[in-house]
Formats: sequence, C-alpha cells, structure tokens
Amino acid sequence: MRDRLRDGLATRRAPRLVVRTTVGALALVAPALLADRAHCHEDSRAQAVVSLDRIPARLARVKIQLQHTLGDQLLVENRTGTPLEVLDEAGVAFLRIGPAGAEANVTAPAWYETVAVDRVAIPPTAYAGATPVWTRVGIEPSWGWFDRRLRIDDDHATDGAGRAAHTTRWTIPLRFGGVPIALQGRFRAASPRAGVFTSRLTSSNEPFPGVRVRLVGGRVPALYLENGGDQPVVVLGEAGEPFLRIAPDGTSANIRSPTWQRSGKAEVTTTPPVVDAKAAPAWRTQSSTRNYAWIEFRAAPPEDEPPAAARVPMIVRRWHVPLRRGTARAVVDGEVEWVPQRRL
Repeated sequence: MRDRLRDGLATRRAPRLVVRTTVGALALVAPALLADRAHCHEDSRAQAVVSLDRIPARLARVKIQLQHTLGDQLLVENRTGTPLEVLDEAGVAFLRIGPAGAEANVTAPAWYETVAVDRVAIPPTAYAGATPVWTRVGIEPSWGWFDRRLRIDDDHATDGAGRAAHTTRWTIPLRFGGVPIALQGRFRAASPRAGVFTSRLTSSNEPFPGVRVRLVGGRVPALYLENGGDQPVVVLGEAGEPFLRIAPDGTSANIRSPTWQRSGKAEVTTTPPVVDAKAAPAWRTQSSTRNYAWIEFRAAPPEDEPPAAARVPMIVRRWHVPLRRGTARAVVDGEVEWVPQRRL
C-alpha cells in the first residue's frame, strides 16, 4: 500500500508535509515557570457545548463517543467487520475504519484538516476531485478525529444571559458497508457549572533520583518531565507501549504509539506511520533537550459532572503514568477531584 501511495504522489513531486499542533510549544516551557503548578483546574467558562444525538440503530455495534479534550473529538471503534467511511462536505471519504484498521485518504483535504485541533497546511497533492489514495494509519479498527463540523464559532455563541444566540445542529455523513448514514448532534448553551475539576499529583515529583515531574494546567493537563540523570527515561503509553524516551542527549517519540498519536504533537505527513502499540518502537527525535511536556489524557477530568446533590469535594478519578529507567520502574500517580462551587 505504501508503494501505491508513493506512486500516486510521485508525479506531483510533493514535498513531505510536516505539521504540528500548537501544544508542541509545551516542550519549550522553562522549568522555573512550572515550579508552582502542583495542580491544575479545568477551564469552566465555556459558553456553548457540542452534544451527540442517539447513535443510529444500524451502528449499534460500533462504539462511537464524543470527547471534549484539546477540542471536540469523535472517537470510533468498529470491530463489526463492515467498513465505516467518514465523508467530507462534498461526500468524499477521507477516513475509513474497519477490517483493515484505520485508513486515511491522503489526497483528501479533510484528512489534514481533522487530525489536529489547529488549522494546518494542505499539501498540493490533496485537493477537491483528486483520485483517492488510501494508506493505513492504524493497525486497530479505531480512530479519533477533530471534525471541523463540530467547531463552536460565532454562530453558536451565547448572549449575555448565557442563552445560545443561534441554536444549530451538526451532521457528519458516513457510509457503513457502502450505505449512506450520518451522525448528528447539536450546539447548545452550556449549563452553569456546579463546580470544577482539580487535577494534581499524589506521588513524589521525583520518581527517580535526578528526574522531576510537574503537572501543567489546562482543560486537559500536561505532564512535564525533566531528566537530570545520566540514563534515558522511557514513558509508557496507555496500552503499556513505549511512548516517549527522554534522555540526556534529547527527547524522542515512538511514532507508532497510539498515545503519541493522541498527544497533540504527532506529525501530519503524506506518508503517516502505522499506529500499533504492539509493534517495535520507531523512535523519532522531537527535541535536543532533556526535558519535555505532553498532553496527558490519563489525567483528564471525566466528561460528566457528579450529581447536583454532591455538595462536598470528592475524588472522581485516579490516574497513573508508568516510567522505566534501565531495569528500574516507577509510576507517576495523580487524582482528579471534584470541588463544588460555593453557592451565594
């Protein structure tokens, strides 16, 4: 398939496209700026939210979730054996999830527009009307994408009283086994929050001698690691796979790691690597420094608030990030606490 991809693009002499999302700037955060950030709060000021309607009955065996992380993201796991295609506004498939894993149509502009939160450059080989060229991007039949049709813009803003100025719906067309179908939902005014989620570390901020970690605030927290030792520290991903290697001579990412794919820093290229947690690591240098920060979804707050009757702080999630240094192992532990707002 990669040979076919190369042949399809060779006649246009396209340069290799590399795009990063803005969270890559976290790698440059100075340690001193993080010293006082032992915990972080979720931003609770959102004026409008995106919701997903009931899943169509024909997709009952397909797992579909709408998550609010770096942005509003649709996650699909399709183990039915029937291919599920996601279509752009012109009806062109740009993502296919099914028996062959997750596949991208790398000549569809929508593929590049949906793999990152921020807008990215579209390569000249991707344009309306281009012949589809499919390449596998994930070994598992699952994928998540930031669909532009889920974006909250001025049309979905709220007025001064918190009411939606324009209540609208969204639709994402699909094909399931070649048959048209769609996901639908709405933009609605956000209800006043009854409290906030607070994420913090509960383990030592020095998991190994000379290695320090910090939690950086945000809607989804980031974890910052500084390796002052003389051995590489390997951060394990959500599937137990090698995810990051932070060494005295620089930091590398395993580009086959599913956790790296979700981190917000994965490169967007015309020849995307296959994501496979069980494959041998494929390390790619990300920084020449021995410190690094990444969006840590394991430390994210849950999607739903506790019941309104919950009027006292409570721990709603405990999270763990395993580390390795040589044969030694350590775990960075943390928790997410729900803190009700004091009512006047």
